[in-house]
Amino acid sequence: MKTCGKNTMRGQRGATAVEFALILAFILAPLTAAVVDFGQILHAQYVITRAAREGAMASVRGQDPTAAVNAYLQNAGLDLGHATVGVVGASGDGGTPASVTVGYSCADMALIPWDGVSDGLTNLSTTATARN
Repeated sequence: MKTCGKNTMRGQRGATAVEFALILAFILAPLTAAVVDFGQILHAQYVITRAAREGAMASVRGQDPTAAVNAYLQNAGLDLGHATVGVVGASGDGGTPASVTVGYSCADMALIPWDGVSDGLTNLSTTATARN
């Protein structure tokens, strides 16, 4: 009887290893990829928010807001090909608002295709306003 017990324990150890490998492959790996994607998207949102603010302040100083936004995005390591910049009221009179809108597509940087889940995860947009 003891011999039968040893074989049963040996088989259970192998089953535990297989179960752990399955959990690792089907649960932990996609969860890790999702966390990495979320971190990249959150970083891109932070960068475009700062870029829009820099563009609005450049507009107030009489500089080209689009060039300021593009320089900030490029220095942060984002691809300018995925960015769109819109400027409203940059050459207005004193006291009028100047708005800079920056959009960025994160679809190419994500590990998981988020297109069907939420448009806000792949197409980021932010606006900053400053008074001239």
